[in-house]
Amino acid sequence: MKKSIGPEGANHNYAVTKVLRNIITVAGSLQLATLLLGLLVIAMACATVVESTHSTERALETFYRAPWFKALLWLIALNILVSMLLRSPHRRRHIPFIITHCGILITLAGALVTHKFAINGQITLEESQSTNTMSVYHDNVTITESATGHQYTIEGSPRALSGFFSIDEPRITMINEPGFTARIEGYIPDSRRQTELVDDNPYEAFALELSFGNTSSTETICVFNNQQLDVGGITVLLHYAPDEMHLDRLLKTGQSASSDPDGELLIAVDDAPFRIPLSLCVNNSTAIGDSGYNVKLLHCYTHAVVQQDRTLANNRNEAPNPAVEVEFSGPAGNERRIAFSRFPQFDSMHSSHKLKNIKLVFVASVDDLTPANIEILGCPGKGTWIRFNEPNVSRELHKLEIGKPLTTPWNGVSLTATQQFTNARLVERVLQVTPPRIDRVPAVRVSLTSPHGQDTSRTWTQLGQTTNATIDGQRYTIAFSNMKEVPLGFSLTLNGFRIRRYPGSSQPRSFESYITLEGIEDSQAANRTITMNHPVVYAGYTLFQSRYDMSNGRKVSVIGVAYDPGKPVVYVGYGAILLGFFLIIISRIRCQTERRSE
Repeated sequence: MKKSIGPEGANHNYAVTKVLRNIITVAGSLQLATLLLGLLVIAMACATVVESTHSTERALETFYRAPWFKALLWLIALNILVSMLLRSPHRRRHIPFIITHCGILITLAGALVTHKFAINGQITLEESQSTNTMSVYHDNVTITESATGHQYTIEGSPRALSGFFSIDEPRITMINEPGFTARIEGYIPDSRRQTELVDDNPYEAFALELSFGNTSSTETICVFNNQQLDVGGITVLLHYAPDEMHLDRLLKTGQSASSDPDGELLIAVDDAPFRIPLSLCVNNSTAIGDSGYNVKLLHCYTHAVVQQDRTLANNRNEAPNPAVEVEFSGPAGNERRIAFSRFPQFDSMHSSHKLKNIKLVFVASVDDLTPANIEILGCPGKGTWIRFNEPNVSRELHKLEIGKPLTTPWNGVSLTATQQFTNARLVERVLQVTPPRIDRVPAVRVSLTSPHGQDTSRTWTQLGQTTNATIDGQRYTIAFSNMKEVPLGFSLTLNGFRIRRYPGSSQPRSFESYITLEGIEDSQAANRTITMNHPVVYAGYTLFQSRYDMSNGRKVSVIGVAYDPGKPVVYVGYGAILLGFFLIIISRIRCQTERRSE
């Protein structure tokens, strides 16, 4: 038995049908097509202006890769498809119209295939090197466990971390491992590194932050005890004496006054501090308090320089640079360390230690430094003083107070001590740059958390750089990259690289890479030559000469790799559009001829 529909239900169905019919009519209308194409033209014109005034990357991110631009293309495709359906059933005179519109849809489909499946990468090789992988653009963060070398990678979409806008909590899968949990907490499009002093060093380390200013600029430096720095041709030397007696000698003579010229070692074992005179460690393994560890002096240098093989040597022609090499021994094993008196942060910034619970600082006098233009002297409880060593200028002492500018003998230059530290340590911070520069350096904030959330480390890492983080005593290295290694499917060998130049000129005329390709089934090794504007096509990939590097006596060729499965589809679409236009013209001519004959 059929259920009858009352007048109210019929009216409702009619209203719904009418609304749907109107929506479909608007979706396939010429008016909507005109609006969408107008918006597309405006967007592309704006993109051209942005590309010329800013950069290609900015135009891509703001327009062509933007979600709203993709939505605009989808709407154009929908409008074309609906307009074709509204004109069905089609007659013979509609064939040019159908071919042209199908050509546009095929072109958009080809662009979609390119967007989803195209590959753009590069291969960097020296002569005689081979590879079966290539680097493609794909943002990723790699975390390496220092003790085991195990690597863990956080990956998102190919360009998830390359935009021009800051992101809090990017939607990228985090890592859950037995020893830690890692996730990306933030992204900034441009950044810079800034070195700052903090006052949390477990050792005594006196330092000052000084600001030099003139009418046009200001420069800030950080100077440690017994360290001499150069600021625009003006040398600055800081001497901080251990007591008043040594300070009085400094004030009278201007020379370092350490009663122990050999210096001493400041050692912290599990954050417990110990002071050991250097003389006790010469050819003798000396106990470090009740820590269970011993220390022995292996070498002592007064004018230390670092050689190419990263060993130390004395060079009397260089400025005084006291340094020691010592050996620690104890329950966790043995380890050698080096320490510089003038650069207390050197070893921690350039080395990874096995005995992570031991920290070392070397304190020594520097008696024969070249007299500095500015000499800063001080000691605990007596404040800090300054004097200028310039011809025809009084060497009168001036009280150096934090935040109070001093006039210097150099015209227009003032000096201000902005901060004072007793336990100084240098740290590097990553700061956002606004607006982003053309040669911008993106950065990500990565957090590492222990399994039970008891220890968390957060650090900013710039693109192409690495940072270190420690949780639960384990050290990790974090690296941020926009390249990823993927299989090539065949092997490529660079047999040689050559630059052809214009006759009588050093200007390059052509770059040539001589390569061997092999690895595809049913094919033998193929020798090919890649030159400018003459790429090589192999296994569906297009190999072209991207750039080269001839520095340091090496010949390095960078070969671009392109794979675009959407290109043939786009060409078919172009052909259909041209054919449709041609048939439309023929159809119009035929109609005009028939009208005239009538």
